[in-house]
Amino acid sequence: EPGDTLQVELLDLQPGDWILLCSDGLSGYVGDAEIGRAMHTKGSPQQLADKLVGLALSKGGDVDAALPAGDLVSRGT
Repeated sequence: EPGDTLQVELLDLQPGDWILLCSDGLSGYVGDAEIGRAMHTKGSPQQLADKLVGLALSKGGDVDAALPAGDLVSRGT
């Protein structure tokens, strides 16, 4: 879209790290600090996604919150 900004970062990821990719259907309703707190709770990636979507919905969001979730695992060498 015209006017959109692309942000690129290199990350030093380790096995067990999580990355959250989300649309404005989440980030438009749930703040960074609240997302961070949710990511530090125990549970599976699916449980995290469900919790965050629930938070967005409780704050007036709609069902347009895309949250791919998964674990980073080591491929070995």
